[in-house]
Amino acid sequence: MDSATKQQKLNQIKHEAREKGTLKEDKHILIAVQEMEKYDGNPAARYLLMILLMAARKDPTAWIQPDAPLTAEEAIGWCDMAQWRLAQRVGVGERQIQRMLDLFSEDGAIERKVWRDENGALHGMYRVNEDFIRVNERPNHKWNTPRLSRYKEGSRKANKGSFTRANQPGKNRGARETDDE
Repeated sequence: MDSATKQQKLNQIKHEAREKGTLKEDKHILIAVQEMEKYDGNPAARYLLMILLMAARKDPTAWIQPDAPLTAEEAIGWCDMAQWRLAQRVGVGERQIQRMLDLFSEDGAIERKVWRDENGALHGMYRVNEDFIRVNERPNHKWNTPRLSRYKEGSRKANKGSFTRANQPGKNRGARETDDE
């Protein structure tokens, strides 16, 4: 069997597995964050997870605060970016970053270490739990995949001043003007 025939057979098997929904491709973690179901409807949360992944320490010789709970070598994979900087990168306020970090910590999406320096300033380090991301991946990523509702309640109702068939601006204006004459 030549290599072209082997490749065709492999492609056919992969295609069949995709159709059945049994193929779980090993995606890059940043792609997995973008395609996960967990934070559907909350793009800022997904973006923050991506920033925490991209800003994770990679260099064991990089400077680290002397009173940090981890050494530079132990801090590989941890993000120690300040919350004000995370807020600027995501485009939200610091308080919203704190809320999202609390949510991630409660859900198990991140591991967090906090400490105070000698001046009493609070510092934090964050590591994304890749297993959490993989477990919360969407089963398949196709155009017709059902998604969770954007709203917390199952049904959405019109507001008091919403336009309905009965409440159309200007539609009955001509009738009122003729009544006034």
